[in-house]
Amino acid sequence: MKINLKKNKGITLIALVITIIVLLILAGVSIAMLTGQNGILTQASNAKEENSRAQIYEALKLTEQNYQIDIATSASTDDIVTYLQNKGIIDSNLIINVSKLLGYSSETGNGSGTSDVYKLEEITAIGKVASMHAVRVASTSVYGKKYEVVYYDKNGKRIVLGTISDAPKQIEVIEPENINDWTYTIDEENNTATLTSYKGKDTTVVFPNYINGIPVKRIHTSISGIYRSIWDDTLLDYIDSSSYTYPQTTITKVVISEGIEEIDSCTFYDSQALEEIELPNTLKYIGDKAFNRCKALQNVTIPESVIEIGNYGFCSCTSLTNITIPESVKNMGIYVFDGDTIEINVPFKEGEEPVGWADRWSKNYSGDITVNYNK
Repeated sequence: MKINLKKNKGITLIALVITIIVLLILAGVSIAMLTGQNGILTQASNAKEENSRAQIYEALKLTEQNYQIDIATSASTDDIVTYLQNKGIIDSNLIINVSKLLGYSSETGNGSGTSDVYKLEEITAIGKVASMHAVRVASTSVYGKKYEVVYYDKNGKRIVLGTISDAPKQIEVIEPENINDWTYTIDEENNTATLTSYKGKDTTVVFPNYINGIPVKRIHTSISGIYRSIWDDTLLDYIDSSSYTYPQTTITKVVISEGIEEIDSCTFYDSQALEEIELPNTLKYIGDKAFNRCKALQNVTIPESVIEIGNYGFCSCTSLTNITIPESVKNMGIYVFDGDTIEINVPFKEGEEPVGWADRWSKNYSGDITVNYNK
């Protein structure tokens, strides 16, 4: 009997090829299961990273609780950022030092810039009214800053882990003694008020932070005309629109109540008798020409909450001889101190102005400006 060896060999070879193909397919499936986007190794790596992020956020929340206790027991009066900076947990850019926070190194948070870093990013000022009565100093209000805890992964993806906040602080709610001294507008959508003019007779003017129970956030003149201030026409010595001259010479002091965030353009323009201004720790914006021609103004403390000072903001303040700009100011307009003989203390080294500072921020057509740079 003859055996067809050729045929058997052919069948064996085909079976071998099929077996190899099946094995390759299985190997591919196995590799995909291990290393693909949803693979076992990838999921294990993601789980490890998620666990690391959770540990870091929990440690930061525990530190926040300790901060709240220190505030409540008067062991600290700092805001949350200063508290964390004093402990070395965050730097001046609000980037978290993970090893300092945890006490040991971590799988994540070892990068720089926006790659593999944890940092705090401010959301907004937060507020809540405790109680309200229709009197000048009515009550107290709770406010503070709130920050997102953010992780930027190795690809720069932004991941929000949660939030931390300043401890609540108490401020007086200031309602006007005579509401008829003020004009104002109400933003019904946001439930906030804007002061638009003052026509009272006080020489010291306190700008209220509440109008009829509604929080004031902004001062913005509604008086028509170029470079018009917050002062009503009845308070001006005279009006010369051709030379943009509107002198006010009776008001010597202004107090801006806590909670107000914006002083708009030309608010105190040509307030020639204004010697003293108290700015709140909630102030964020000082508009163009806000204090232009305040010739008697002698001392101004810029709060560390301010992030922007507009063009010609303190132009022709000829009695202002020294001012310190805090690190919080990220945007600075042109010719801010034109016409002043003044020393300006800034928080950066020469040639390292923040990106948002105009090239001509310290230039002047007249006056004598000296900039004291950080060493």
